[in-house]
Amino acid sequence: MVLNSTISTIAQNYANYLAANNPFQHSGTQGLGENLWAIWSSGAIRTINGSTPINSWYSEITSYNYSAPGFSSSTGHFTQVIWKGSKQLGIGIAFTSNNRTAYVVANYYPPGNVIGSFSSNVLPICSTTTTAPGTTTSISVRINTTATTTASTIARTTRITSLPTTTATVSKTPTTTATTIVPRTTITTATGTMPTTPTPTNFQQQALLQHNYYRQLHCTDTMILNSTISTIAQNYANYLAANNLFQHSGTQGLGENLWAIWSSGAIRFVNGSTPINSWYSEINSYNYSAPGFSSSTGHFTQVIWKGSKQL
Repeated sequence: MVLNSTISTIAQNYANYLAANNPFQHSGTQGLGENLWAIWSSGAIRTINGSTPINSWYSEITSYNYSAPGFSSSTGHFTQVIWKGSKQLGIGIAFTSNNRTAYVVANYYPPGNVIGSFSSNVLPICSTTTTAPGTTTSISVRINTTATTTASTIARTTRITSLPTTTATVSKTPTTTATTIVPRTTITTATGTMPTTPTPTNFQQQALLQHNYYRQLHCTDTMILNSTISTIAQNYANYLAANNLFQHSGTQGLGENLWAIWSSGAIRFVNGSTPINSWYSEINSYNYSAPGFSSSTGHFTQVIWKGSKQL
C-alpha cells in the first residue's frame, strides 16, 4: 500500500475525536475500511511505535480459518491489514489530555472485509513478497460527522471492541499516601541482606537498567536485582492480573510502584523500560524547593530514592 494524505487527515480527525470524547466506536465513514486500536496506561504514555497497533491487529491470524474464509469479529482487523484489494492507507494517532490513553485509527481504500471476497483477498503466507507500485486514485468518501455506526457498517469493516467493564475501577491511579505505599509483610533473612538474582529475565534487566540510568542522572547509587523481592513482585503482579485489580499490596518492609497498561488488542510485548519512563516523567511535578511526598510524584521519588539499594 501507499500512504494517502487525504485518508490520513480523515483518520487523524477521527482519532482526535476519540481522544477528546473518549468513546471507542467506529466512525461509520463510508467508502473506507477502518481499524481501531486503543491503549491505556496507569501513567503517562510517552510514545507509541507505529508498528504496535499493526502487530496487534495481525496477531488475529492465529484465529483465522483459511479452510472457511469469511468475516469474523475475532479476525476482522487481520483480514483488513492484509486485504489484497486495499491499496492506500491513512492513519492517525491522538492522546487524551492526561496522556494516559492513545487512540489509533487506520483507514483503507478500497475497503476490505467485503462479504464474498475473502478467498481472493485474504491470502496465506507466501515464501516471497513483492511491493506493488504506488498509484494515484481518485476516491469518494462520505464522512459521518456524528460518529455513529450501524451493524451493517461494522460487518463490512472491522469489529468494535468495547472498553472493559472494569475500566472505572482500573483506570484511576490508586490514591496513595506516604503510609499506604509501605508494604504489609516483613522481609527478613538470617544475614539481613537478601541475595541478588543471577539470571534475571529480559524484562527485569531492562527495568533495572532504566532505573539505574535515571538514578545516575541524580548522582544516586545504582541498584541491584534481588531474586526474593522479584518473586514477591511477580506473585503480586500475577494476583493483579488474575483478579483485574489495580491497588497496592500493602506489603510491609518494601516500597512499591505499580503500573498498568490496557490495549484494545493483544499486548505482544512490554519493554521493561516503559513503566520506569512513565514513573520518572513525574519529575515535572516535583518541587525541589518544598521536598516531600505527593501522590503525583511518588513513583518518581521512589525510582531515584537514594536509600533504596535493591529492586
